[in-house]
Amino acid sequence: MAVLLVIGALLWKQFELIDCEGLGSDATQNFNTAVNLLKHGVYSEQPFDEALSPGFRREPLPNFFLAIWLGLIGFLGSSLHEQALTSSIVERLIMQAKSINLIYSAVLMLLLWFVSIRLFRPAIFANFIAVLLLVACHQFLLVQEVNDLNTELAAACILMGCVAVCLVAFETGGWFVVSLCGMLFGLLVLTKASGAYVALVVIPLFSALLASSMRRFWHIFLFLSLGFVCVISPWVLRNQMIFERPVIAQGGGDVLLIRSAFNRMTLRNYRDAFYAYAPEPLQQNILGPLLNLSDNDLTCGGSLSAFNRNLVCDRDALGDGRYDDVSSLYQKGKRAIPQQLDLTREQKRSVALERISQQPWSHVWTTVPLGWRGFWAFKPKTWIDLWINAMSFLSLLCLPVLGLCYRRPVWILIPGIAAGFFAFYAGVSHFLPRYSAPLIPVSLLCLAIVAIALLQRLASDVPLGLKH
Repeated sequence: MAVLLVIGALLWKQFELIDCEGLGSDATQNFNTAVNLLKHGVYSEQPFDEALSPGFRREPLPNFFLAIWLGLIGFLGSSLHEQALTSSIVERLIMQAKSINLIYSAVLMLLLWFVSIRLFRPAIFANFIAVLLLVACHQFLLVQEVNDLNTELAAACILMGCVAVCLVAFETGGWFVVSLCGMLFGLLVLTKASGAYVALVVIPLFSALLASSMRRFWHIFLFLSLGFVCVISPWVLRNQMIFERPVIAQGGGDVLLIRSAFNRMTLRNYRDAFYAYAPEPLQQNILGPLLNLSDNDLTCGGSLSAFNRNLVCDRDALGDGRYDDVSSLYQKGKRAIPQQLDLTREQKRSVALERISQQPWSHVWTTVPLGWRGFWAFKPKTWIDLWINAMSFLSLLCLPVLGLCYRRPVWILIPGIAAGFFAFYAGVSHFLPRYSAPLIPVSLLCLAIVAIALLQRLASDVPLGLKH
């Protein structure tokens, strides 16, 4: 009852944060897609007042959920189908659309509690750990995402569902639970398309971890794969039939082209990236004085201008066609290179891969500062926040290695998917910190596992510990 009361109190605090303020570009596309899907039956990210054509710019699952949610709460009744959506109606819709985040938040917290009960003993200790995890998850993720319509919160919820079901599959080994694990991973890919590449490693790895023999490996691999394919194949086939592209969403070419621009950073840029992407306490107290840098260097002509995507001088250079004068690495990959070469969306991917292949080692070395960028998903403002962020993500990345060393399959199952996403984002993208936001609940769980395992090792007679 105490845990349920904590969940209720946290949900109320999150409810108070929701307003009808505007959305960012990605969130606006998600909102438009859901409204168009419900109002016109067309999956399209275009604005409401335009002639709609089908699209696949955004991953489908959160937008289908949002359309269903808006339909359930009745804000697109028959009268709205006959009139344009006025600004007041849109504001009301935005506020109601954001309320779906409370559902994601509630499910995420319940799953985190469920996994804690399965992992820790005795039950009262597991509940205590669950409360700590819930409060930390609320502080570092939920309050940041509840008032927006990005897909990070939905992805965090489904990712925790994957962890919970994989844990049950390890304990029971039933074919239905194994298939359900594959299906949930498929839902995660329909929320974050990059998971399709992670699946190439995770599905065989998890099959080996869940199997007790080579013969059983192939059965589990089959059920995992079937569950995964059954979920993603309808959407992939839809995009193949309409657009002749068997993909989940657009944007892969843009991301690779941006990454190819980051690969061309100078040695000075490489060094300065660790300051530009560091949290405030490190910038102000350590890296700033050490490297003689400050936020003033982020302006036009400053030594950190390569890391500022909102420079006025870059907008002027793009407008005037002076593409070589663009300073921001992001703007170079996002706009300067495509405009200079007059690339179509289909050409971006091939050009990006060609640029990457020209300097493969630069691509490898750039993974380090970009991994550093995505490492700080908690957006720490204080030293305590920074310490929790650092310990959580170090636990996330190190726990699979510890699980391999100590032969603890659960220690690989729990962080496996999240660590795969982190490695993928660091390896092929410019790794905005929000990309790793869905990994926060799993990272906190990994921190708890590492801390309690250390406690067990230091004091073996303590009746508190891990079940696996």
